[in-house]
Amino acid sequence: MEQARRDAILKLARAGQEPSAIYKLLNYPKTTVYRVFNAWEVEGKVCCKAHNMRSDQIRTPHFLEGLRKSIKASPGTSLCRLAKNRELSNQLVSKTVNEDLAYKSYRMAIQHILTASMKTTS
Repeated sequence: MEQARRDAILKLARAGQEPSAIYKLLNYPKTTVYRVFNAWEVEGKVCCKAHNMRSDQIRTPHFLEGLRKSIKASPGTSLCRLAKNRELSNQLVSKTVNEDLAYKSYRMAIQHILTASMKTTS
């Protein structure tokens, strides 16, 4: 979204439009238009600055590999048990397994669902 705004401002600036005409035409805030316009005049480019990863990030490649090995060693272990063994939250382990490793919970997939008729017969 932000980069699209920058690109639109830059196209109009290259076409010879003044900043006052640009913010009226695009209905963007004045400060945004002037900031992007001035950066383009000084540096010749407008792009977002590069961001670094957090230093206290938990879901690192090392962590993912360790969790993958734990699951491979004992695939029947529940996500809650994995979280407890590693002293992590259930939510973190669940998100990591589902999103990063793209695994499905073995227990959720294999668990037998009892219907009302099955309960009465047993």
